[in-house]
Amino acid sequence: MKTFLKWTRRAAVMFGLIYITLSITGQADTEIWESILVLLTCSIILGGFFYLIEDKWFPIRKKKMLKKVVQIFQAEPLSESQAKFKAGKYDVIIDITFVLRLSQYAPNGEVITFHVPRNQLNDKKLARPLSKIEEQLNNKPTYRIYRTNGMGLKLAKRRIEKRLT
Repeated sequence: MKTFLKWTRRAAVMFGLIYITLSITGQADTEIWESILVLLTCSIILGGFFYLIEDKWFPIRKKKMLKKVVQIFQAEPLSESQAKFKAGKYDVIIDITFVLRLSQYAPNGEVITFHVPRNQLNDKKLARPLSKIEEQLNNKPTYRIYRTNGMGLKLAKRRIEKRLT
């Protein structure tokens, strides 16, 4: 219910700003009660849609992605959203997260990141497409070496194993 109310509020603000813009430019030819009814209806529908995605679909998809990661990388699951495998002498931790935003520029959907503990990768220089971005994972300092979605897992495996072994 909390997720539904969060997304309904965000949708109401978005549709409210659209209505204000249309009324300022003189393109809104509706009565105020009709506008409020349309605003509430659209906000509830959009809030319900995002609620279903975030609270119902994402947990199911997270389990499928973890199963796929374990199968492709021969990894061992650490939690419901993390797994660990060995690439050469490095321990690579895979983190599966889902991001849902109303922005076209932010990452949306499933984001799978690959991390190496900072003490294992201190002086090694990584070649592209791998990167060495400092992050925290489970309150431990790590380097994020690669980020992809569910479609690029086999490519990620080839790139990581080629560069780290």
